[in-house]
Amino acid sequence: MSSKFTAGWQQVFVAFLIQCVSTGTIVYSFSVISLVFDTQWQPSRTLLTASMSAMVLVSGLMSPWIGVRLDKGSIRQLMLIGAVLLASGFALLSVASSMIMVIAIYAIFMSMGSILLGPLTASALLARWFEKRRALAMGIAAMGTSLGGFVFPPLVQSLIDQLGNQMSFVGLGAIVLVATVPFIFWLTIDRPSDRGLHADGEDAPPLVNPNSPSFDSSAAVFRSTNFWLIGISLGILFGTYSGLMANMGTVTVDFGHDSGITAGLLMQIAVCGFIGKLLFGSVADKVDLRFALGAAILSLTGGFLLLSQGADARFLSLGAILAGLAAGGMLPVWGALLAKCFGTANYGRVMGLMSPVIMPFNIVGPPALGAVADLSGSYVNGLLLYAGLLTAVISLLFFIRYQAEAATAPAS
Repeated sequence: MSSKFTAGWQQVFVAFLIQCVSTGTIVYSFSVISLVFDTQWQPSRTLLTASMSAMVLVSGLMSPWIGVRLDKGSIRQLMLIGAVLLASGFALLSVASSMIMVIAIYAIFMSMGSILLGPLTASALLARWFEKRRALAMGIAAMGTSLGGFVFPPLVQSLIDQLGNQMSFVGLGAIVLVATVPFIFWLTIDRPSDRGLHADGEDAPPLVNPNSPSFDSSAAVFRSTNFWLIGISLGILFGTYSGLMANMGTVTVDFGHDSGITAGLLMQIAVCGFIGKLLFGSVADKVDLRFALGAAILSLTGGFLLLSQGADARFLSLGAILAGLAAGGMLPVWGALLAKCFGTANYGRVMGLMSPVIMPFNIVGPPALGAVADLSGSYVNGLLLYAGLLTAVISLLFFIRYQAEAATAPAS
C-alpha cells in the first residue's frame, strides 16, 4: 500500500515543480526581465508588454490541440518537450536583437512552456491518479505557482546583477533544465495502469457507469451544457481577478493611499493564495464541488465589495485577503470539477477547449475595470460592477449537472 500511495504523490510533486518553474520564470519574473529590454531599446510600454499578450493569445489557441495530445500521448514526453522549449526560449533571449524578436520568442517558446509545464498538463496528470483526493492533490500542486512567485523574481534579478543581461538568460535556461528534466524523467508516470495501479492507490479501479456520456470529440464537448456553464463561470472569475491584479496599484492611489501600499496588498494576495490552494483543495474533496466553486466566487465578491470601501486601508487589506483566498481556490476546484463532470479519459481535450473560452475574459478584464474608472472618475463603480457580475455567476452553478466519469483513459 505504501508504494501505491507514494507513486501518486510523486506525480503531485512533479506537478508542483513544473508549475513553480514555469509560472515563476514566465509570469512572475516578466517584470524583472522586461526591464532589461526597456534599458536596451526603450520601447513603448505597449510594445514592452506585447510579448506577454502574444504568449497568452498563442497559449489559448494552442491549448485545445495540446489537450488532445495529452489524452492520447505521453504526458511525460510532452513535459520534457516543454522543459526543453522553455529553456531554449530563455537562451534565445540572450541573443535577441529587437523587441519583435522577444515577442516572437514569447509567442512560440514561452507559450509552449506555459502549456506543457502548466495547469493544463499538471491537472491532466493528477486527474488520472486521484479521485477521492483529487482536489487536495491539485491544490497542493497549484501551490507551486505561488512558490514560483516568491523564488524566481529575486533569483532572476540576482542572475542579472551577477552575470549581466545576456548570460543571465542562458543561466536561467540552464536552471529550468536542471530543476525539471531529471524529476520529470524519473518520477512521472503517465497513468496508474502503467504500474499496475489504480487511482488513490486503491486495489480496484473506480466504478464506471457504462451509460456515462462520451466526450471523445470536440463536437461532443461543445454540445455539453456543463462545458459552457463552467467555462463562462470560470471566465468571469478569472477575468475579474486579473482585472484587479492589473489595476491594484491605481486602485490604491485612487482611494488616496500612498503607492507603497500596493506591494503589501499584493503580498497579502500571494500569501492568501498559497493558503487558499491548500484550504480549498482540502475542503473540496469533502463537499459538493459546485459549493466549493461558489465559495471561491463569493470570496472574490466579498473582496471586491470591501475594496470598493478602500478609503479605509483596513478594508483594502481585508479585501486583498478574500481575493487571495479566492484565487487559491480557482485552479484546484476547476480541475476537480472538470474531472467530475467529464471524466478523465478526455480530460485534456475538455480543459484545452475551455482555455479559448476563458481567454477573452482574461484579456478584457484588466482594461474594462480601468475603463469604468476613467468614465466614472473612480474605481468604486468598477469594483461594484465586478462584484455584481460574480454574484450573477452564482446562479449558473445550479444548472451544472454531474455526469458519471467516462471510461478510463486509453493506453498510449
